[in-house]
Order: sequence, then C-alpha cells, then structure tokens
Amino acid sequence: MFRLLCAVAAFSAAAVSPAVASDSKGSPESAKEKKVCKSDNRTGSIMPKRICRTQEEWDRLTEQGKADFDRVRDTDRSRSMTSPSR
Repeated sequence: MFRLLCAVAAFSAAAVSPAVASDSKGSPESAKEKKVCKSDNRTGSIMPKRICRTQEEWDRLTEQGKADFDRVRDTDRSRSMTSPSR
C-alpha cells in the first residue's frame, strides 16, 4: 500500500521543469490553449521524457492525482480501523 501511495504522490508531483511552447509563428497562444512542457523523469529510465499539455490538462491531472491519493489514503485508514489489533 505504501508503494502505491508513493507512486501516486510521485505522479502528482511530476512538475519538474516547466517550459512554455509557442506556435511556429512565435505569437503567443490564448491562455487556455498555451502548451506547457515538463520533463518527466521516470524511475528506471536515464532519459527524461518531455510531455507537453495545456495548462488546463495539467491542472486536471493534478486534481485527479490528489483525488486518487486521498482515496487510497482513506481506504488504507478504513482498513486499519476494521482489522483486529495484534
């Protein structure tokens, strides 16, 4: 269970080095559609992977990661409360 919590926390905190991408003409895109690129350093890989998404997509992923973390934490707590003490 601890490994799962660590994996969820690591995924949620994947914002390592953000960089802003612009279109080929060099003009800025609208705030909703501006691409933000981040390096993803996965465990077991020596090459970081660059992932570009809109800020809205990054925000949604962050919220989903937090919700998953809370759900797993609450499940773990409820199991520890119902299991007999040793």
